[in-house]
This record gives sequence, structure tokens and C-alpha cells, in this order.
Amino acid sequence: MRLGTGVVAAGAGALLALGLWLWLSNPRGPGALPTPPEADPATQRALAQTMAARVVERVGERGADAAAPTRSPVEPQPDLAALPTVKVRLRDAHSGEPVAAARAFDAQGTRALGVADAAGELALPLLPGGRVMFVADGYFTKLVQPGDDDAAALQAGVTKPTSVAVDLLRDDYTLPVTLQFVDGGGAAPTSAVRFVIRCLDEVPPTAGSFPRARLPQGAKIEREVAEAWQRHVLLAQVLPSELANLHLGALGQGQSFTALGSTRLRFVDSGTYRVEAIAPEASLAGSLDFRVAQGNAGPIVVQLTPGRFLRGIVLDANSQAPIAGALVRVAVEGLALPPAETSAAGTFALGPVALPSAPVRVTSRRHLDLEASVAVGTEQRLLLTPRPTRAVQGVVRLRPTLQPIAGAEVALREAGVVDVAAKTGADGGFRLVTVAAAPELLVRAPGCLTWLEAIHDPVDSYVCDLWPADASARVAAGLTAVVEGRVQASDGKPVAGIPVQLFTDDLQMPEGIAGRAVLEGHLLPLRPLVITGDDGAFTLEWGRGGPVRLVVTDGVTTAADGVPITLVLGQHTRDIVLRR
Repeated sequence: MRLGTGVVAAGAGALLALGLWLWLSNPRGPGALPTPPEADPATQRALAQTMAARVVERVGERGADAAAPTRSPVEPQPDLAALPTVKVRLRDAHSGEPVAAARAFDAQGTRALGVADAAGELALPLLPGGRVMFVADGYFTKLVQPGDDDAAALQAGVTKPTSVAVDLLRDDYTLPVTLQFVDGGGAAPTSAVRFVIRCLDEVPPTAGSFPRARLPQGAKIEREVAEAWQRHVLLAQVLPSELANLHLGALGQGQSFTALGSTRLRFVDSGTYRVEAIAPEASLAGSLDFRVAQGNAGPIVVQLTPGRFLRGIVLDANSQAPIAGALVRVAVEGLALPPAETSAAGTFALGPVALPSAPVRVTSRRHLDLEASVAVGTEQRLLLTPRPTRAVQGVVRLRPTLQPIAGAEVALREAGVVDVAAKTGADGGFRLVTVAAAPELLVRAPGCLTWLEAIHDPVDSYVCDLWPADASARVAAGLTAVVEGRVQASDGKPVAGIPVQLFTDDLQMPEGIAGRAVLEGHLLPLRPLVITGDDGAFTLEWGRGGPVRLVVTDGVTTAADGVPITLVLGQHTRDIVLRR
């Protein structure tokens, strides 16, 4: 019944996976378990997804000369209706009694496959190995792995009229506790309750080692049970939300659950815990400290009350003016709430929240971020310090006349987000003030190429001379020359899809602007190399007049073999025929 949280920490996940599976593959007899590496809940979830979606290769099962295993991408989910079905009878591994209401899931997509009846029986589609898992309250979750006895039995059971028996191990090791959520009148809330459990002990328990709360001192754990526990911990993190009921101790401090009225959780160890709960749709929230111990299965009643909101006003620290549009977030892991946006008056209300106070983070585009603690029932004044600003000014002109362009769009952006924008005046001038630390200057004008420049060291004036966007406009302005023609074979037929290149002896490298970093728009988008079309036609554009050679790049013709022509800026040279 847990909701997903966090971002996957892949490196830590790999370390945890190595520790778990090296231990599982060690051919030892029963004994005490080693303590595996610590990892956060997101890492545990990443490892669980990997385990459910891929074949587990155990160390030591391959010979010295065996090829290294290969891993394939996860295949698309098959159509369940098109798969053969197999009858399964789920039973208690020790007593042989049927396990009613157990559920089967596709571990890769967490799709429901079926629910066992009172006799523990169900029919399910036969998915590939490593995809089917069985979940039952009070039992370890079981994943049918490729190559094990259950996988072989399910495969063989497709052709048999009788049910295939699958044994589930009882969870006689964790501590079950029932939590009951009520409103001020003692009734269950009418909407879903989200909650987190935090261990208050100085050294919280961890799900990385075997739970010993219900075991005698010094008791040994059978290897089969230890392996079942490790799989249970991993698979608990990929279960559908209504079935994930295992609290992972230190690895689950930010883990979020959901319930309707009441629910039962299993704890890895005894200790003092705190439940923090909210019912957002009903605007209810509350918290309670409680003790988990053997023989104390609850119910633990958690009362939720209305009106638990964080309220305040966000102001500019210098001008004391209200800041509209700032985002205020609760900075507590687990019970994620949508951020609140400040009004035109700078006010916000955020909640409901479970505790009497909570840390918040306030972000505003033109101010430094702020973290502060806000108490329920008060209106907190939060002062944001303005970010340092810088002014960027300049002029936009049109080549080649260098006449100013009025009404050009000018903007400063950072990471693709526009911070400030304006239009040039009648003199083509602009002035923008930004808080961006590394802004880019973006200039657009109708009929012109876009200008993009990274703003680094200060410049007195950013002169942006724009090129006409259309080649014909550049030719009309005397900026470039254009050559048009076609390539023909010896029989006169057009030659399509062949490169044609313009060569010149007077090649000059384009220069940038000293002290500036223009990313786009300073250089002409010339086309000295093109590919002929279906009709063998080509069009080349060049920015310097004088003698050039046109060469069909076929691997045989050289620059010396090219057809010589003389370019004149501002003119089209047409009907050039190149032979191949």
C-alpha cells in the first residue's frame, strides 16, 4: 500500500545487489546472517525492479570456461489472453493447508493475474520465468524464478488437468500491527489516508538483516528461510500499492503508505515509532508516537484533525513588497504535498500537515531560495533576498545596411527558460535586467536568422547584426551568390543523390567577434556542398565572389577536374550542367 518516492541511486543499488546475491550464492549451511551494505529506499526499489525484470545469474553456478552472461532489454508485455493457462494450488509450506485470498501478479508490470479461492486455487496465464509472483498476508512474497522447481512444475502443468502445488513460507518473524485512522468524531475518514512511519530509536532497525524480534536469543536461520526473506524485502517494493505492507526499518524512514480507515503493517523489529498521516481530500492530519513489540498488535488509533495548515506571506527582504508566484513546498520526505503558489498579496496556505510545524522551502525566480520552519496556526513572514542582477544592453541591426530593426524580440534565458524579454525600440536598442547567472541572449526578427549568444564577461553594448533568413534575400542584398544546375550521366539522364561541391583557392576562415561567444546567427549558413535531387538538380550558395570550381564528388573526379565558373555577389548563375 506504499506510494513510490525518491530517485534511484544506481551505484548504491549495484553495491547492495552484489552483497545480497554473493551471500545467497554462498553454499553454506544454516547460520547467522551477515549485515549487508546499507541502502536507501529508492535503491532498494531499483534493485527489486531489476530482480523482477531480469534473470538472476548467481555467482558460482557457471563453470570457469562458461561465457559471461548476457542481458537483454525487457521485452514488451505479452497479451495475457493469448497465453496458455495453468491451474495453481497455493498452500502453506509447513502445514499443507490452502492459502486463501493469495494473489498472483506479473512482477514486471505488476499486473494482477488472479486471486486464490477458499481452496487456495486459481488459474493464471503462464508467463516466462521470473515474472510470476505470489502475495499473501502473513507469508513471504514468492517469485517463481527461471530454472527452479516451481517454474518447471508450472510449465508442465499447462498440459495437466490437475493443479500445480506451490508452497508459501509463513512470515512468523516480523511484528504485525494494525493502524486505525479516525477523525475528530471517531469515524473513519471518507477519503484515503497517506502516512509515513519513522523509527524514533537512536539506532533504528534495518530490513537488510533477518528480523529477530520473534526469535529466541541465538536462534539460527535456515538458509531457505533467509533467502525467502531477502526476496520478500526486495519484492515488497514492486508490489501494487494496496499490498505493500512491510515497513523496512531504517531503509523505510521516508517510505509512504496509503490506507482506507485501517491497515495492517508488519515491522522488522520492535521499537518506538511515529506515524505521520494526512487525508488531503478531507483536509485532515495528525501524528502519534507508539510502541511496536511482540504481543502488541494494536489497533493503534491515530486521530486526524482539521485545520492543520502552514500559512504565511512571502516578502522581498529589501523592499518588503509581496512576492507573487513564489512556490512553497513542505521539505519533509515521504508525505509529498503539491507546492503552494503565493497569491498577488504574497500569501500561501499549504497542507494539511501531520506535525505542529514543518520545514518549508520557498523558491522564486528572482530571489534566493529560503528554508524555514513554519508552525501550524500562525502566519509566518518569510523574507526572500533578491538575487544579484546584471544588465545586458545593445542594438539589433540588419545586414548589410546595418539599419536598426525596430520591434525585434529580445530575451535572456537560462537552461531554456526565459528570464526576461522585451522588444527593440525605434533605434533597434534594448536593455534587459536579469538574475540568471549564465544567461543566453536570444534575438528574433521577421525575415532574419535567429541570433543566440552566451553572455559571459560584461560587454558595453551587444551589437547583433542579423542576416536575412532567405537565400534569395541575401542574393538581392549582394551578400552572397548562388549557383544552380544539374548533374547528368553520359546518356543525358539526371543523376540523383550525388554530392556536388564548390571549391575555391581563396578560402578564408570565418572569424568570430572578439570577447563574445555567439552560438548562432553570426555566420552565414552557406551551402558549398549539396546532394542532387531526383531530377539531378543542385543549388549552391557562397559568400565571396571570384573564380570557383564545381566538382561532382564521385570518388574519381578531383578538384582539378571541376568545372570553372566565376561568381558575382548578388547574382544567380543558372543552368550549369555537370557530367558524370
